[in-house]
Amino acid sequence: MKKLKLIAFVAAFALVANAAKAQDDSALLDLLVKKKVITDQEAEQTKAELAQQYASTPAGKLSLSTPIQQIRLYGDARLRYDYREGNTHGATGVSDSSNADQIRYRLRIGTEVTLTDDWFFGLRLDTSNNARSTNVTESQGQTGTAPFGKAGTVSTTFVTGVTPVTNKAGTVTGVKTTTATAVSTVNFGSAIFVGQLYLRYKPFSWLSVEGGVLPNPFISTPMVWDPDINPSGVAEQFKYTFGPFGGGSTTAGYDKDGKESKEVVTSTPSGPTLDVFGNFGQLVYDDATPENQFSTATSSPAGRNDTFLLGWQVGSRLNYGNAHFQFAPTFYDYTGQQNSDFGAAYSGDPGGNQTGVNNLKVIDVPAEIGWKSWGIPFTVFGDFADNIDANARANESELTLTQLAAAGTPLVNTNGAPFAAHPGHNDGIAWQAGLRAGQIKKKGDWTLAGYYQYSGAYSLDPNLIDNDIFDARLNMKGIVFQAGYALTDAVTLNLQYNYGQRIDQALGTGGAGGTLGSSASAAAPLLRNYELLQLDINLKF
Repeated sequence: MKKLKLIAFVAAFALVANAAKAQDDSALLDLLVKKKVITDQEAEQTKAELAQQYASTPAGKLSLSTPIQQIRLYGDARLRYDYREGNTHGATGVSDSSNADQIRYRLRIGTEVTLTDDWFFGLRLDTSNNARSTNVTESQGQTGTAPFGKAGTVSTTFVTGVTPVTNKAGTVTGVKTTTATAVSTVNFGSAIFVGQLYLRYKPFSWLSVEGGVLPNPFISTPMVWDPDINPSGVAEQFKYTFGPFGGGSTTAGYDKDGKESKEVVTSTPSGPTLDVFGNFGQLVYDDATPENQFSTATSSPAGRNDTFLLGWQVGSRLNYGNAHFQFAPTFYDYTGQQNSDFGAAYSGDPGGNQTGVNNLKVIDVPAEIGWKSWGIPFTVFGDFADNIDANARANESELTLTQLAAAGTPLVNTNGAPFAAHPGHNDGIAWQAGLRAGQIKKKGDWTLAGYYQYSGAYSLDPNLIDNDIFDARLNMKGIVFQAGYALTDAVTLNLQYNYGQRIDQALGTGGAGGTLGSSASAAAPLLRNYELLQLDINLKF
């Protein structure tokens, strides 16, 4: 009778706890047979009953292929109020301002699948096709004049040909035009895009190799990498933990009556641990296709290059109780950019190139120190970056300005004087320093953070920096304040405020530009100061 009750308990537990894992049920029953709790016949009978009950349950309708070991689903949804304003100084020397007042939302849904033989597969779907933002602005995806529009297109009619009209005498009396209609604008609206898609191989606990559209493989800050960017390419990650160092922890022992008897040294070490890691990436920055055109092709020049971003990061993290120290020096370099889509020399001034990655060899050192006081976690964090090729990048910018001036482009700086080359203006340094208190893990948790950031004109890749802070521009400095509060375990309220000013008044505020736009045209304004306010409600699942 006891055996039958045990069999019934095993069957019920297996169905309720993990109906999708029939092989686990079999392994448990085999163990009971081995321990001589039940017989082989009883085990086989129970397996047959479990298989029949499993097939009749709704969960049994979900069929997973044999290589799948585990599926993890995750995601988040966010509603944001976003206000930003920039005060400028235009090419005509007249001050102006621009602002954007928006309600934005985003949705991200992802899965990571654990496969057999140490392989993993990752997929994440995002709103927005912008590499530096998963946000969608409400009602901005409308087509034509339709309100509340979703994804769609706008078509424009244009003239494709003109034919003279003549009378019987052969005199031209007019013209006849031929027209065609083509898509002129595409509004993606609430369309869904692939944000991450990668394969990962982890043959050892300390080694991981992955390829595809990846989560950022480097430890970094928004000063250097926008958190929304998922680079494409291949990455290798190493991590090995040394320790714990030190002896076992000492606790008080108690007798059967609850009275303290003597000290007992447990076998669990209580000393510090040291994580040593390396992150390396060979990232496809820009694929020029085809690299070499046929000799009759005129759409793009022959001999174009693919551009790669190469990154090397080696660092360590010392952990001791609630305290830690992390240090992650990194070097970034670019290959093949001279004849690629990003081959034009970066200028950063109005009328000049805003996206060029020439002469960028960046040493970046993010670091942080964390501890707990009064039960509150604190973190002092910072980042220091130096483009060791900043002089050459600035010289390229000077040549561009000289060419623009020779062409009669009316560029004027803040003082109203004409733009010219900038000898001695070669700021290749960027840094930030700040403090964070609190940490959000569950309902009622909170966090406060503040930091100062300085981004020199020739210090960083303008295509990778955060597109909210300073509106994705360089030659800017200022403060950032952040706050968060968990309404529930899944829902968080967040606030972010940023105020920035131009650093070098003789230089433009180059960069690909965020919501307020870039300064690539000759008549575009120079950002003088900038203000950002964001209020979010975020749900994670």
